[in-house]
Amino acid sequence: MKDPWYKEGLKFECQKNCCNCCSKFPGYTWLTLKDELRIADFFKISLDEFRKRYCRFVKGRLSLKENYRNFDCVFIKDNKCSIYAIRPIQCSAFPFWPNNLSSKEAFDSLEEYCPGCNKGKHHSFDEINKILNEFIQENS
Repeated sequence: MKDPWYKEGLKFECQKNCCNCCSKFPGYTWLTLKDELRIADFFKISLDEFRKRYCRFVKGRLSLKENYRNFDCVFIKDNKCSIYAIRPIQCSAFPFWPNNLSSKEAFDSLEEYCPGCNKGKHHSFDEINKILNEFIQENS
């Protein structure tokens, strides 16, 4: 089997306050049950209340709501993620998603809107695969 193109690892460091990956464009932040429970607990509300306030059902799955004026995630406040420390797996796994790791070109194209790509902390091949596998497992 051929080694993945990122076998030497990749640099990425979330800039936390740029919010480019969770605003400005419509999309879905898919939630796992673990995500829902963790965030509901953070706000000290029931799972039902969390879903009513912050979620929407799309294509049979649960996603975070977004502001329809600017497409900001419901948790963006003052250009910061108000739940950064407990954000969903989809968010914490970014940019190490399967489509972004499909090729060097796909990963490098993220630099257009993500100031953390190809900069900052070096993530080893093993680190990336651990994040990727957790993301895939949680979303299957």
